[in-house]
Amino acid sequence: LSTYIQNADQIFLIADLPDLKKYLKKSFLRSLLLNILLQFFLNLLLMPILLKIFGLVISLIYLFLFLLAKTFLLILKYRNIVKDNRVDWTYGINSELRRVNRINIFLNFFTDVKELKHDNRPTKIWDWLIKCLPQFNQSFHWILFTRYFFRSRQFMPTIILTTFFGMALAFFLPSLSAATISGLFIVFALAYQMKPIFSYYSNHKMAQVYQRDGKRKLTDFQLLAVAVFVPIVLLLLLSLLASHRKVSVLISILLIISFTWVIICWYLPRLVGFKYEIKK
Repeated sequence: LSTYIQNADQIFLIADLPDLKKYLKKSFLRSLLLNILLQFFLNLLLMPILLKIFGLVISLIYLFLFLLAKTFLLILKYRNIVKDNRVDWTYGINSELRRVNRINIFLNFFTDVKELKHDNRPTKIWDWLIKCLPQFNQSFHWILFTRYFFRSRQFMPTIILTTFFGMALAFFLPSLSAATISGLFIVFALAYQMKPIFSYYSNHKMAQVYQRDGKRKLTDFQLLAVAVFVPIVLLLLLSLLASHRKVSVLISILLIISFTWVIICWYLPRLVGFKYEIKK
């Protein structure tokens, strides 16, 4: 919905500044219209949740204020890029890179996106959790998997956000069937997010020094999946129980637990290409 601004543009388009500013203005107006329409329809999907919490009047006020704020932010972004007598290429290029990366993060739920940019600086926020993990497993792969998962900035923020989103859907969706399907989708999406962990150290020189056992590697990867999925599934089930106090919710609980077991035992090995790796 926005104009693509690349590094080469600041070299080849600088001579056509008047025409370029006209083009950016037209592009901004199209982006403004399309973005407001998109945000409007996306917020309509949230209206059942808002109506259940706040009622009709407050929900409509929220929708109006949200669209107004979105319009203001788009205008502000346009004014930051297009100045009176120049174009701020640095700001425009960085904004475009961030926009594309946000799209890639969403697409990464469904397929591998090599262009995805991650912050490679390690974090120590979850070191206390690493120490709380089972100490009986001193496997080489287990140590690498847990350190990479909890110290990388790639996984935890996305998994936490996705978990809260799944809990909100499970709690606020009025239909038990829809809430159950959303829970299944969250489990599937989280499994796909864990895929890069399995092969991250495969080509590392230090990792190649140690004798590698493919089956033990897969077992440690599945053990990490169990450690990650148990609290997430528990939170999803508590959200279902808090909102849908019916006997039929037991069927949903059994379905989500069974689906999680299938994901860990059957889907993850195929997702990471375990059979193909053994053949090599």
